[in-house]
Order: sequence, then structure tokens, then C-alpha cells
Amino acid sequence: MASVGDPADMAMQLMEFGEATVWAMTETEHFAKAMEEIHRRNMINLENMLKTCTVDLYRICGCETLTPPYLPPPFFSRFIVPYIRDMTELIHRYGGLVRIHCHGKVDKALDDILSSGADALDPCEAPPSGDISLRELKNKVEGRMCLFGNLQLMLLECANAGEVRDTVRRCMEDAKEGGGYVIMPTAAPINIPLSPKTEENYHVFIDTALEYGKY
Repeated sequence: MASVGDPADMAMQLMEFGEATVWAMTETEHFAKAMEEIHRRNMINLENMLKTCTVDLYRICGCETLTPPYLPPPFFSRFIVPYIRDMTELIHRYGGLVRIHCHGKVDKALDDILSSGADALDPCEAPPSGDISLRELKNKVEGRMCLFGNLQLMLLECANAGEVRDTVRRCMEDAKEGGGYVIMPTAAPINIPLSPKTEENYHVFIDTALEYGKY
């Protein structure tokens, strides 16, 4: 899998995130021009990647920067959807698959994300980090996208083995039916060395997923 940024991701990394949201809100047309130029260059780079046929799956990152509460929903529709749709169409043209990476509150943006034509969505965070349960998300998607995630990293870092096992089992109960769900943590651990508790809980997660993930 290759990870590529959408224009919003690249534009908002040009400065501190709070300043970037103010830029988008108060100088919207200037922000729009920056996005257009970044997208033009981005598509050239993306097509060069696709021509090498290095990987089959492309994860488009950056959508979360324009989700609530950071910016109003119309910003997502204007500054995310057209660009990720262009990227998705180009990737599909070369036979690749597309996975949208969007942390946080995706419920209000879900119809827009689905309209992009992408094949998958991650990390599908549960409330309170997200704003929609895995079961509700699975029902809304109706097989149009594969869902990745929903297992909070904090759970693996802080919970006991029984809590991890129960959460994995619930994930399977909520989203396994009919396929189209890949259970995985919502983020990767960044602490080095890996704590013994996190390592133990990873083993519990994997073993439980294998047990309850069978069809």
C-alpha cells in the first residue's frame, strides 16, 4: 500500500494547523487557488507512481483536516470531494484500489466520501473519537465500501485482556456479517520500546479476531 496526501492535507501542512483553518475560513478563495495548484502537481506525481505499478492499494490521507469540528461541512464538499474523486478515478484507471484515511467525525461527511467512488474507509473510529458506531456505519455504507479499523489504539495500550477480547468480539458482531470489514487498530503504537501491556493486548486482539472472524 502507498499513502498519498490529498491537496487539503498538503496545503494545511504548510503551517500550524490552527492557522491553516483560519486561512481556509478567512481567505477561502486564496486557499482554493492553493488547492488547485497542489492538485495539479499531485495528479502528475500520482500518475507517475501508478505507471510503475509498484502497489495495488493507495491510501488517500488528509480528509480529516476538513471534517467537523475543524471546518463546516460545505468545506469538505468543496475542497475534499472533487480532488479525491479525481485521484480515485485515476487510480482505478490503472487498476488500483483506493482507501480513504479519515480520522474523527465522519458521519456528516459520509455521503461525500461515498460519492468519491473509493473502495474502502479507515480507521472508522468509535465515539467519542468518532461520531458514529461501527454497526451504524456498516448499515449506512450498505456494501459500497470496505471498512477498516474501529479498534482504538488506547484500548490496546491501557485496557486489560478481557476488555480487549470483548471489544474485538463486539466489532465482529457489528460488522462481520456479509464481509467488507477488516478489523485493525485505529493507529499504530509510537512508543519505543513497545510496552509489555500493549504487546500482550496485541496478541489478545489477534487471537480473538482469528477466533471470531471465521465464517
